[in-house]
Amino acid sequence: TVLAIWWRVSMAEQAFEVRGYARVIAILGLSEFSVIFVKAALFLQRDHSTYLSIQHSWDNFYKTFALIVIAAVCWRLFSSILATLNRHPDLLEGKQYILLEARWADAALRRVRTALVGLSLVGSLANGIQFSILVLADETVGSPSRSVSLLFDIPTNMYLLVDFSALLLTVGCFQKQKPGEKTPQRDMSEEDVTRNNTNLKDPEWQQTVLNLALRYITAGELLEFYRDLSALMPHFDPDLHTTNDIVRAAVIPASLRRISYDDYSPCDHNFNTVKSANGEDNDKLGPWSGRAYVDWLDEDRVQAIDDGRLFAQRMVTHDWRNLFVHLVAAVLADALGKDEYGIVARDLRSEEGIEQLKLELQLDGCQEIRYWICAFCVNQHKGICGAFPLEPDVNSPEYSRYQANRVDTATGEEHQCCTCEEPKYWYGDLCEMNKFDDLMHLLNVEVPELRQVVAIDRNFELFSRVWCVAELVEAHRSHLQQNVCLLWRQALDANTGDLGVYLKLATLSVNGCSAARETDKDRILDKIRATWGIPEFDAQLQATIFGPRGLLGKELVGFDVIHSAARAALRVKVVESHPAS
Repeated sequence: TVLAIWWRVSMAEQAFEVRGYARVIAILGLSEFSVIFVKAALFLQRDHSTYLSIQHSWDNFYKTFALIVIAAVCWRLFSSILATLNRHPDLLEGKQYILLEARWADAALRRVRTALVGLSLVGSLANGIQFSILVLADETVGSPSRSVSLLFDIPTNMYLLVDFSALLLTVGCFQKQKPGEKTPQRDMSEEDVTRNNTNLKDPEWQQTVLNLALRYITAGELLEFYRDLSALMPHFDPDLHTTNDIVRAAVIPASLRRISYDDYSPCDHNFNTVKSANGEDNDKLGPWSGRAYVDWLDEDRVQAIDDGRLFAQRMVTHDWRNLFVHLVAAVLADALGKDEYGIVARDLRSEEGIEQLKLELQLDGCQEIRYWICAFCVNQHKGICGAFPLEPDVNSPEYSRYQANRVDTATGEEHQCCTCEEPKYWYGDLCEMNKFDDLMHLLNVEVPELRQVVAIDRNFELFSRVWCVAELVEAHRSHLQQNVCLLWRQALDANTGDLGVYLKLATLSVNGCSAARETDKDRILDKIRATWGIPEFDAQLQATIFGPRGLLGKELVGFDVIHSAARAALRVKVVESHPAS
């Protein structure tokens, strides 16, 4: 019993990051072991009189005392943890998931405290009763009579029943196993479906959404693009270059063509020269034509898209400031059925690793899985190619990101802007950057196996981007399957991961998210206010991350309830110490 209680107290201590309580229980337990050794020695020496005297008197007396002390230790430990949960409830207002988790942890820890203290006190009472029976019967020395033995067994059986009940309590058999189970989750209503129905919108809007939905890049094609990236971008550095760098320096140039009478010729890396495939002079070539990167893939595939209406099977949500190698690794990891992309990212750094990944894709038959990735499937020449977004206020949190996006991460040189003649559409029916919710709805209707791949960057910046957050919530309430791909899985473990990450996610509000253009954020927030309201959207965002179907949802099993509840109390303590979060 002492060993079992010590284990549970140690678990709570480790999770809450306190020390000293388990040590007291360990000392009492070791003292009990010393009594056992003394009894063993006396038994081996056949000193039965002294052995029975210790067995029936001093041993019971010591157990009674020790278990009372253990009960006090358990009460003190769990009461101190519970005090943290209830110290500043006002600081948790507006932090929906933290408040739910605090309530869950409070109930779980009270249950564990009751179980351990009750177990100790009942054990102490049982030993006290046994000692009293022997004293009153004057049989502390020698073998007790049959009637005394029967009375002696009653407290023992009572204690065994309490011990079993305490075990059930501590493993959570009488309480829900997951914090936040009651997080409000709003599914798609008829009004939402009507609002998202592109058939009710202008024909040009519908056609733009359909064009987006019919674009995709396969896992195999993405790997080929990555393998050949050095030809488009000779200075490519997988440890430095972000997706933003790749779009500016590789995707946009590679998706620009100048059409001749019979053929087209690719533009070089710097947009400065054009080499005709058939030797024609530049003045015989037609105008520049900029399309989405995937539109320039081989003619057979384009024909298949037109004839068979092949839609993307998976939508990728990611942050453009993430390393490009990590985006590719996350997509390939998803195709290979993995939820960590760290090992895949390592393999992408060598030719041998790339060939091994290509072989794995072929062996698993997943090289043809179709992914919708905005960097490749949006026509950048209709939007960002010719200029950078408007410069934000120098004091705004978006300013440093704006400056970083203007320059090549490796060289520090400013990215060159495209000089193509494609008209730009920042808003309206022909814009390809404002239709992601309609696109997701259309794909969800057309592709039963559609799922969202969430490529979480190493700094978790994805959750600070308003577009990404809106996509996550839309997919969640549409019951779209969501697959989270992390660099390493333990990074997002609510119990063992970095508490700074938890603090960031659990206090997340769409108001605090940002976008490359302030007008984009304003438009998204206006839409949220009109359809949800910010508080309800934030509640849905917490459900998306932490709820039963959420990205961070986790069933707690066995004694993990104790560790998780104590860890939740520590997280609440951290949040209370950062009230401005």
